[in-house]
Amino acid sequence: MVFVRFSNLLYENRVMKLYSFGDSFTQGLGTDRKLEHKLMGEDGDWDNWSEEKKNIQRTKVSKLWIENSFTHMFANKLKCQYRNFGHNGSAN
Repeated sequence: MVFVRFSNLLYENRVMKLYSFGDSFTQGLGTDRKLEHKLMGEDGDWDNWSEEKKNIQRTKVSKLWIENSFTHMFANKLKCQYRNFGHNGSAN
């Protein structure tokens, strides 16, 4: 079971902020597995890529996770700023 915890919605200088803490699900991992695998070289090319290309692809996947995370979507609905402290490899 996955638990996503949020702090209270805080008002700082009249700006509402949403904070999330949790595991890889909170971070956004798994929101689009097919695209994640494609970006990470599902066809076996990963081993042949340069470190520069690997870093570019990692950045793309990280951006995908952030933009498709529940925290991002919830914050958009609330029209507020957010910080997502989800972390891959963390336990619930």
